[in-house]
Amino acid sequence: MKKILTIPIVALLFVFFCTAACAAALGDVDGDGGITAYDARLALRAAVHLEPAITPETESYIAADADFDGVLTSEDARAILRAAVKLEDLNDRLPESAALPEEEIRQKLEDCILSFTAQRTGFLQFYGFAIDENGTVVIPYMMIKKAIDIQVNETGCEVESVLYTDPGSNLALLKVTGDVPHIPVNRTWFNNGDPVYTATDTGPLIHGEITPMPVVYDPLYPEADICALLKESGDSVGRPMADRFGRAIGIILENKMIGMAHYVSAIPLSKLPDPQSFRPRSVEEFVREEWRVSIECPVDHIEIPQYGVAAIPLKIEGAIGNNTFVENPDLEKFEVTIENVYQKLPLLRIYTKEPCSDIPVKLRIEGVYNTSEIILTVSVVTDTDGALCITGLPFVPDPGPLWGVVPSTSTFKSSTFLLKYYKKPSVLSNEEMFYSYVDVLEKLGYEHTKTEKQSDSCEYLFRFRDTDFYITYVEEKELVKISGCTYTGTLWDVPAP
Repeated sequence: MKKILTIPIVALLFVFFCTAACAAALGDVDGDGGITAYDARLALRAAVHLEPAITPETESYIAADADFDGVLTSEDARAILRAAVKLEDLNDRLPESAALPEEEIRQKLEDCILSFTAQRTGFLQFYGFAIDENGTVVIPYMMIKKAIDIQVNETGCEVESVLYTDPGSNLALLKVTGDVPHIPVNRTWFNNGDPVYTATDTGPLIHGEITPMPVVYDPLYPEADICALLKESGDSVGRPMADRFGRAIGIILENKMIGMAHYVSAIPLSKLPDPQSFRPRSVEEFVREEWRVSIECPVDHIEIPQYGVAAIPLKIEGAIGNNTFVENPDLEKFEVTIENVYQKLPLLRIYTKEPCSDIPVKLRIEGVYNTSEIILTVSVVTDTDGALCITGLPFVPDPGPLWGVVPSTSTFKSSTFLLKYYKKPSVLSNEEMFYSYVDVLEKLGYEHTKTEKQSDSCEYLFRFRDTDFYITYVEEKELVKISGCTYTGTLWDVPAP
């Protein structure tokens, strides 16, 4: 009989203790098992003594005390609200009594740092650090970009796979087998003024303090948005920036001297993905992806007026050296080149000379592991019907077809262009060239806004409707220059005029 009575008593005690533990979970003020805006509201009301039931001896009070200082304030409520909207993980918060001695922090940093070698055109040594017991190592993606091979320089260890890469955040994760000590991670709980630490793999502890990034910093990697002022410099790229509890808060990307001060910038580890986002690949598979090449064009046929110049935006991936090619079977009718390959706006430029119909042009990019090619058919027509839109945009016209003159030079950048035309006085006068082009501009919606006359030139500025797009017409003794601003968004989805 006693045994029968003992079972329900133990069950009741279990429920009691579980309920109390749940109610005491940091941020869960109402004890319902989750953190919501209502918990933040309760904490704020308790801070101003509007919740008489929430007193220092209650579980609710302990759950609301997000900074462990024994006093409820609006800062506690703010932390709970940030947790409710997923801007902070309260599990990252620890009482000050959990701070570690500096020697223990140094040992944690020294143990977790791993040395790697990436082979590209040469060999690059870099560092990373393990963040869990599974051998997950965080490294800067830039260190393995376009790698041919990746090796870990630790006896008994091996790079098993590439788990994750994100060029946008500059983070990558490797899976390393072997004896790989790891460092805990603090993703969200740190503020300006907090002490931080870093170290070389075998060197002394380097002290620092989180600080706003100086205005003059101009970081090479803008995604590295934790900045720390160090008391001394160190070769710390790829190593962890740790808090006073011996946890990594970021991976350092850059060291910089500003005046006599040493600064480092790091990517916060809050940008690390969940394991569900991992896409494990062998090093060989990763290398093939890094060296994959592709070329795309938004059109498969283009009709260009005679004497016109077209600049068609391309999508090119994996271009290196001289591995882009154009096969044009009719050079007498038009010229085709691929330009600005390494800029944000690679372009296919076509100069037209003589009329023709449906001439196939092959565009090809050759990579180490694959080749990508496309076919574009080109027709050159004599019926100009105004002027050609040189960037594929309805508000940037080319005067060449109007004047019967191919530009002597043309320059296209990511947001600007410049065309130069030699005059043909025997064909068109200065006035005829100018007013024929102005007529096209006005029909498209441009308005003349300014004229500047110099001793040897005259400059006319035209603005497109109520936008920042402009075209400048400069008349010199022998040349006419047409320059302006082009569309800076995606040229694959251009709005109608």
